[in-house]
Amino acid sequence: MYVYIIDTAVIKQKTNIVSQIRSLSKQYNIEGSFVYISILHDLKKEVLANIKDRTNTIIVVGNYGSLNRVMDVVFQLDRVDDVVFGLIPIELDSMSKIFGMTGSVDRDMFCISQRLNKRIDVCVVNNKYFFDSINFVFSYGFNIEIDASYIINFKNNCEIVVGSMFFDNNINGLSNSSDGFFDILLYSKLKNKREVAGRFKAKKLNINSKFNIKYVVNGIFYKANNIQVDIFKEKVKIILSKNSVLNNL
Repeated sequence: MYVYIIDTAVIKQKTNIVSQIRSLSKQYNIEGSFVYISILHDLKKEVLANIKDRTNTIIVVGNYGSLNRVMDVVFQLDRVDDVVFGLIPIELDSMSKIFGMTGSVDRDMFCISQRLNKRIDVCVVNNKYFFDSINFVFSYGFNIEIDASYIINFKNNCEIVVGSMFFDNNINGLSNSSDGFFDILLYSKLKNKREVAGRFKAKKLNINSKFNIKYVVNGIFYKANNIQVDIFKEKVKIILSKNSVLNNL
């Protein structure tokens, strides 16, 4: 069973897109129920009320942030292993392009109907889930502990980028999204220059500071003195285009 989750905050006045999706779902034999969400709705309540035991495909209509927010709720159902996620992007962002989506509703719905999918890693930062990467910028001293094996102390003016799937020319393009690890990139920031100071692969990262560390997950700002990043225990199935760069990893 398919469930289409429509992020009304993203589609805004583009209501014809929903009509297109309804029509194409019949054409491609991937019909399902439609759920509308917005910043005014209780996302958890809406999703839990509409995701039934027989649901095996969840298609998010919105953007990458919409997909992340829906996943954050679905993961709490402990049904990750038997659910496939897909994205119909209203506006193309970097993650939509990585999935191989085009921004054409017709072509992307055809892609969904083919159900070509891959299991990829998801990261968890202080109990919040994310796909791509998170930046932590520090002006004060802090330390990091990698895989409970070793600790590195830093004084100031540093940046840490953590993620299982993101582009960065300093790591020769796209990090591996299904190797069971996330990348940690350390940058030094001296005299307004941002240079790579180190790169690590890890399954667990702890960041500790005497001061609040600010970061953003799914468009929401958080701050904490202690941060823990882990790889989620299960890989998540994502529908990809045959042209997705992830098919080559």
